[in-house]
Amino acid sequence: MQSTFFRRVAMASALMLAFSACGDDASGGPDFDDTATTEDTELMADAARNLAGHIMDQVDFGHPDLLLSLEATVARVRAEHPFTARSPLGARLVRGMSDIPGLVAVPGAPLQLVAAPGCSITSHGSEGDPFDPYDGNENGIPDDWAVAYTCIVLDTSDASNTVTHRLRIEISAKENSASLHGYTSHQLYEEKAFDEEGNEEGELYEGEERLDIRAGLATRNGGYHAREWSSIEGVTYEGLYSEMSDASFDPASAISLESPLPNGDLVFTGKRTYWETDDTSLSFSLDTPVTLAFNSECWYTDNTPAFSSGALRGRLNGNGDQATFTVTFNSCGNYTVVTDNTEDLPAAPRI
Repeated sequence: MQSTFFRRVAMASALMLAFSACGDDASGGPDFDDTATTEDTELMADAARNLAGHIMDQVDFGHPDLLLSLEATVARVRAEHPFTARSPLGARLVRGMSDIPGLVAVPGAPLQLVAAPGCSITSHGSEGDPFDPYDGNENGIPDDWAVAYTCIVLDTSDASNTVTHRLRIEISAKENSASLHGYTSHQLYEEKAFDEEGNEEGELYEGEERLDIRAGLATRNGGYHAREWSSIEGVTYEGLYSEMSDASFDPASAISLESPLPNGDLVFTGKRTYWETDDTSLSFSLDTPVTLAFNSECWYTDNTPAFSSGALRGRLNGNGDQATFTVTFNSCGNYTVVTDNTEDLPAAPRI
């Protein structure tokens, strides 16, 4: 039977997201599997290919991924990592942001948060409203903005067992004035609930990004980490997810704010991981052994992936003798995926 605590927390959901470093604990972090199925390896390949496209989205004069993008990010994480639906938290995670205290969220409208009972807001670099950053040159990048929103709410509906809910949101973005177009940004969302009987559950999500676009070179690096956990009546669960990348784009001609992004070469390294209690746990390192040739015409006509040549590789635990995938871009919109060293029979190349 579920405890009173679990039933009450499951009914009091919020979006619960924040970024915590995956695997940085006193025990040296989670142990990842040393084998992977063809299906799991191909899923990692698809995610890595999508990452390459997202990097180009940002290099093409992108803007900070701030709180307004959280729901889309969460949806992507859940689609790729169904552990969120199997965990004890699953019932409330799917409800989205609507139950955050003080939140006013209207599709297509700016996010608004007001200090609800038990909550506080601090900020700098805003236009007055803490969630309206000052943008002096009106290029869509805050000059130097930060906001923190914290809540502590007590649920005393059970007089013998008070449940404490804690919520923390932190967002910051600062323009890089030395760039044609650039910034650093950070976002964090954390919520947890615990009672007087030692039960606890929560979710943490955090992300950061650095973009620096100049006439002769563009760099973009960043990452996302997510953690969810629960300990209910002695039964524990934990799930971790992360994605990190460090990319460089070398244009064939000078990048200009007034012009479409030119052709160029993209290279990047990275890592994608997921881990959960008593289930499949994988860590793939990523790199581009053959430079990805970005084609501007394909990009602006939505003929994607917009790479006319190149290869993207993933290696389980960074080891070429374990499961690997190679995404080979043959022409715009045309690529193949080949896996090797998987624990079942290799699948046919995917086109």
